[in-house]
Amino acid sequence: MAKTSKLTTRDVHPGYLGMSRGDDTINAIIYGADGAFYFYPVTAAQANAIEDWALEGDEDDLRDALPDASEFDLDMFYAGKEIVD
Repeated sequence: MAKTSKLTTRDVHPGYLGMSRGDDTINAIIYGADGAFYFYPVTAAQANAIEDWALEGDEDDLRDALPDASEFDLDMFYAGKEIVD
């Protein structure tokens, strides 16, 4: 997972924000509790499953979408959904 610089103000909540789709890559954009943005590389199928999870899924749906993700990675995705729900 790649990390970017930190924000000086908190305009967004921690967790999954959306997808960045390039010509050759797809990355889930996550805002970390440390104030940094992270880009988590995913496949097209994973991106679709993550977007479905973000709309109406539960933690098991996220685990199915990202079977190789660590607990830390899953927590970073899930933090934002808990705030929205």
